[in-house]
Amino acid sequence: AAMAAIMSVCTHDPKAAAAIREAEGLRPLVHFLSSAAPLTRAAAAVAVEKCAANEANKELLRELGAIEPLLQMLSGAPGVDVLSSALGALCSMCHGQDEARQLVRLQGGLRRVLPLLYDKHDRVASLAAQFFYEVSPNAEVKVAMRLSDALRPLIALLSSPVADTRLAAAGALMYATQNEATNQLKCRELGAIVPLLSLLEAPNEGPPDRECQRRAAWALSNVVSDPPASRALCAAPTGLSPLVELMRLPDADMQRPAAAAIFNATANDPAAPAALAAAGGLDIFVVLLRYAANDENPDVVAWSAGTLLNCAAGRGADFAAELLAISPPPVAALVGCLAPDVTDEKYDDAQVALYELQRANAAGALMNLVAVSDSVTAKLLECNGVKALADALAASREDALGACFAAGALANVLLMAPSA
Repeated sequence: AAMAAIMSVCTHDPKAAAAIREAEGLRPLVHFLSSAAPLTRAAAAVAVEKCAANEANKELLRELGAIEPLLQMLSGAPGVDVLSSALGALCSMCHGQDEARQLVRLQGGLRRVLPLLYDKHDRVASLAAQFFYEVSPNAEVKVAMRLSDALRPLIALLSSPVADTRLAAAGALMYATQNEATNQLKCRELGAIVPLLSLLEAPNEGPPDRECQRRAAWALSNVVSDPPASRALCAAPTGLSPLVELMRLPDADMQRPAAAAIFNATANDPAAPAALAAAGGLDIFVVLLRYAANDENPDVVAWSAGTLLNCAAGRGADFAAELLAISPPPVAALVGCLAPDVTDEKYDDAQVALYELQRANAAGALMNLVAVSDSVTAKLLECNGVKALADALAASREDALGACFAAGALANVLLMAPSA
């Protein structure tokens, strides 16, 4: 009765988590996770889940040993309520806590939760997918997920009729493929590209789930890291259209993964530029270059300029002609991306790297376009682009890629217009 009361208070009053800690109630909660009574175990697990939403409680519960009895609750045939309460508590314990993720892995948590991805009860399968979403940011867990064959059921759950399950599975795959090349390859081999693309499409009824689309787009950008994956993306029934539509949304959080995915595709598949043109997506890349005017979203700008670089390399004069037909003129927009000021101390190393990539890709796009088009060269000269390229070259002393592209662009200008 006491555990049921504590569970009820925790569920209905978020402030109760701190009060329970102050009343030295966390240790009894952990103790009752091992109770012989299933209802008491379930009530204790729900209370732990709610209490772990408090960051101070989360670490203390881990130190009190909450993870091991929660994992033990998954063994045998405990019933849907006990499974759900234990999984919910584990998700809460691992949220944003790398030590907890490591501890779960070391105590065999992935092996215990994996079968639950196949559970016939939607609530259990959904919470199991959410568990993998919470633990997958850890580098060792990513490897363990592949070795235990957890990627396969997660890909299958992308097509679940339950929205929360799709959301959790997309998030787990997003993290599992981040900076993990072998997982990227495995997901492609398991056929992840088509179901991920399907999550980007607008539903027949109701508003789209933007968070699910964001996670799926990031997963796609990770998976499309080699030529076979890029070819599979472009050959899908919808092609690049769903990604282009995400880029048209007035939301940088949606534009960012879509731009990264298309950039990777055009870098790895010579047919991707034609697929992008067929999807009617060239103009949006020019539009997104405007972020550079206000020093905003350098990653979106970098990937947009990089896509133009890749397309110009792949399609040459035809692409240059298509680009020049877009209004506003893209050449001036690319020139505007060449001079980000990253000397200010307010930028950290990661931001500096993004701005350098923006400058390098813009210079590379101009290098490729000038090489195949007199019209682009003329437009470049009209907007004082030679000076901008020279300044970019001077600013790229410690950026080999930026220096190479800026010098290459200047060399092509001299070839096309010796008077420059």
